[in-house]
Amino acid sequence: MNDKKKTKDQLINELAELRKTIAELEKAEKQYKPTKQSLNESEQKLRNIIEHSNELFYIHDIHHKLNYVSPQSLQILGYTPDEMITEWTNLITKNPINKTGVEITEKALKTGKKQKPYILELYKKDGTKVLLEIDESPYKDTEGKVIGIIGAARDITEQKKAEEALKKSERLYRNLADNALVGIYKTNLKGDILYINHALLRMLGYDSVEEITSIGALTTYKNPHNRKLLIERLKKTGIVRNFETELVTKTGTSKYVILNATLEDHVISGMMMDITDRRLAESALFESEMKFRTLAETNTAAIVIFQDSKFLYINPATEALTGYTKEELLEMNFWDAIDPDFQKLIKERELARQRGEKVSLINEFKIITKSGKTCWVSTTAGNIKLEGKPAVIGTAFDITKRKLAEEALIESEEKYRTLVEHSLQGIIIAQGLPPRIAFTNSALADLLGYSVKELLSLLPEKTRGLIHPEDQAFFFKRYQDRLEGKSVPPRYEIRAIRKDGSVRWTEIFSSRIEYNKKPAVQAAFIDITERKNAEEALTESEERYRTIFEDSREAIYVTTKNGKFIEVNQAALDLFDYTREEMFKLDAKKLYVNPDDRKIFQKEIEQIGSVRNYEIRFRKKDGTEIICLVTSTVRKSIDGTITGYQGIIRDITEIRKVEDKLRHLSLHDPLTGLYNRAYFEEEMRRIESSRYNSVGIIMCDVDGLKFVNDALGHYNGDKMLLATATALRESFREADVVARVGGDEFAILLPNSDSNSIEIACQRIQDSIKNYNSSNPELTLSVSIGSAISTRTPVIISNLFKEADNNMYREKLQNSLSARSTIVQTLMKALETRDFTSEGHINRLKKLVTSLAAAIDLPERSLTDLRLLAEFHDIGKVGIPTDILFKPDALTPEETIEMQRHCELGHRIARFTPDLVPIADLILKHHEWWNGEGYPFGIKSEAIPIECRILAICESYEAMTSDRPYHKAKPRNKALDEIKKSSGTKFDPYLVSKFIQVLESPDNDKNK
Repeated sequence: MNDKKKTKDQLINELAELRKTIAELEKAEKQYKPTKQSLNESEQKLRNIIEHSNELFYIHDIHHKLNYVSPQSLQILGYTPDEMITEWTNLITKNPINKTGVEITEKALKTGKKQKPYILELYKKDGTKVLLEIDESPYKDTEGKVIGIIGAARDITEQKKAEEALKKSERLYRNLADNALVGIYKTNLKGDILYINHALLRMLGYDSVEEITSIGALTTYKNPHNRKLLIERLKKTGIVRNFETELVTKTGTSKYVILNATLEDHVISGMMMDITDRRLAESALFESEMKFRTLAETNTAAIVIFQDSKFLYINPATEALTGYTKEELLEMNFWDAIDPDFQKLIKERELARQRGEKVSLINEFKIITKSGKTCWVSTTAGNIKLEGKPAVIGTAFDITKRKLAEEALIESEEKYRTLVEHSLQGIIIAQGLPPRIAFTNSALADLLGYSVKELLSLLPEKTRGLIHPEDQAFFFKRYQDRLEGKSVPPRYEIRAIRKDGSVRWTEIFSSRIEYNKKPAVQAAFIDITERKNAEEALTESEERYRTIFEDSREAIYVTTKNGKFIEVNQAALDLFDYTREEMFKLDAKKLYVNPDDRKIFQKEIEQIGSVRNYEIRFRKKDGTEIICLVTSTVRKSIDGTITGYQGIIRDITEIRKVEDKLRHLSLHDPLTGLYNRAYFEEEMRRIESSRYNSVGIIMCDVDGLKFVNDALGHYNGDKMLLATATALRESFREADVVARVGGDEFAILLPNSDSNSIEIACQRIQDSIKNYNSSNPELTLSVSIGSAISTRTPVIISNLFKEADNNMYREKLQNSLSARSTIVQTLMKALETRDFTSEGHINRLKKLVTSLAAAIDLPERSLTDLRLLAEFHDIGKVGIPTDILFKPDALTPEETIEMQRHCELGHRIARFTPDLVPIADLILKHHEWWNGEGYPFGIKSEAIPIECRILAICESYEAMTSDRPYHKAKPRNKALDEIKKSSGTKFDPYLVSKFIQVLESPDNDKNK
């Protein structure tokens, strides 16, 4: 085991010594045979170690002819050891690059001394190129004469590729930062400058990095409090965006800048942009709105710290990479997520690293994510100390879909891409004459109105069209001079032409770089159109300014520091309902609902210099309170003293009302006004995460709601829901969470309740429903109630909800028959209120159908169904609007369709009522005609149930001989004539003849 830990040089030297010893022992083999055997065994042992190494070992004589090569030759070069013995010299000498290596080997043979390692460039058997790092030692015979070389070769092809790619990427990254148009910097919390790029040096007027570094960051802030404020925000959130401040240049002048910054490991990193010109222009125009973009500062690397075998720190990228949460990882050993094939190796290496032993800084291995997915990662690790004990900090990247040689390039390229793609500037790299766009970012594509793909595919001669014709000669002369290495100013302004033909002013900072080993020009574009427009606006006349000021729909004002109005526009007068004279006499403090708000406003605006969308409650002349957003800046004298304020006021009172209404709607059920299910579930989660001693839930379900909706319409169903909501609202406090959680379901959350209080609450609900029913007998209310309570912690609220729901459902099953009976009775009362469904009509119809049924010997069971049908066949009409039922004129086609629905409604009601279930199908079909032209199915003749055929004749006769809203009663003989006319079409001919016989029988004179 210890032999395997020997270094490569030790193995080579020991093998050489053994060779020499064996040669000496061969002379006295007989005398020293046991010793020779022992040495041979030692040689074999070393041979086994060498032949299982990841490196290729070989031995050749002074003529470079191989005597021995290890089996790794097949894996590294594709040749077997036998093939290598014949091909070795040819492999080396046919490539002139290897001349230096051959010379180093010759020197080792001549001097007998070990030489420095060197690199050979060989070709594998399949023709691919491979780089080998060669480490050789000469070996000698018993007389000390050099007789050959023992060497080891290690494949470093992928390592070299990765190193070259990394160098290239880092050059590009550094070049971008150093040549960026915006300032880039790093400082510590004390104010020491750790890095600053050329753009920031120029911005502050310094000549060298050393000059500004000696001064420090603290002195560049005009108001040191702003830096303290920045650091406080950084310590609180870790990142600050769009922070405006005022800096002092080397010459003492002021620079307004906007900066983004992050704080990590007590180092502040960020970017800043000079906005002095824009600030001055906006101040002159009373505009304070500024546009910025932030740099996205995200770290895709998984970063961990572990000590012994336990994680001490995990960043969010580690959670994303492994699928485990931070808490889960902190409970695990660091190797638990490593693939079993690598666990032992990585565990030994990292524990050895903590012991101070030298191990590889970079590891590549597989991990198993929480979902069971295998993922390749590349890690780097280093030693640190925590609380005086050794620990390891490491980073990991997912390299599953990447070649191992591309790992370093991808990591660096990602940083470069992130900076470029999220830059506030448009970035472009161009080459050749005419210029061809080799690279661009999305910011430039957005600026020009193209996609990145469109810009990259532009033919070189088409790039001219991106520049305004008047600026083309100037721009392309600058480009050509810079490409040729001539000295030209790096910063200038030109007009760009967007894809849609519009013109944008841009500021450019360009430099010459090497891109893909060819000269290129890299340029950064910033859209300064708004600044240009502002500058042009400054040159306009006072009359134009005054027109804009007075015609603005936004209230604009200028006041002194003490609150005296100097200027106001008409919109401001309209907003507060004062005349101009009244405003000039008015103290601004009197407009504030809370006078202290003005003191707070003054303090904040004087600290920062401006405020944007600052919310204040004002009072109009008539006392009406309004909510406003104020955007304002300070006014200063020449010496910098604050003299007053100027700004814009926007009335957002109505917007706030709408927002409040929308906020209420998002949390409440629109019909009942109770909380909705989304709010209820959020409260469930909140209560579950809190530590209440007990929690109770009450579930309520409105019995028969679907039936009422179908039979009486949704208007009546909604009345039931509103009545239920009222009953629940009356039964609980306003602070209790009472919610509608489904179409007919309600729920109440009661934290810190016991079983007794739950029972009392359920009884309050029942009492409230009884009170409602006593006042509303026309449509009574029935509610099934179930409850559950948990006194165990933690409370699993979803299980408690389910338990209450199950208890409610059991009660609903018990209440269902009673509720149905009550609703049907209500429907029958509603039916009796209609003239034609009076008790006299039903009794006459029953007698008619009974007589006709007896005439055809209808079975008793069918006769029972027929009597029920006579009584309830029109029950579905309770769901038909009254204006259609009692309309004296002919129905429209739409009204006819609505009227015909009463068959389907009656069928639903009957199926819902146990006593009427046997006649549900008869109610559905009682308007079918003998010839198939009836409704709703259009069935005919014998397919129509006999009970329906009997009812059709009797009901038609009874309707014609009774007064109805749409006609007067007809004489019996005329009614019979109508029945006869419909025989064979509407009515069964056989039953018509029997009906006439029944009516003409002396026993039925009472029906005449």
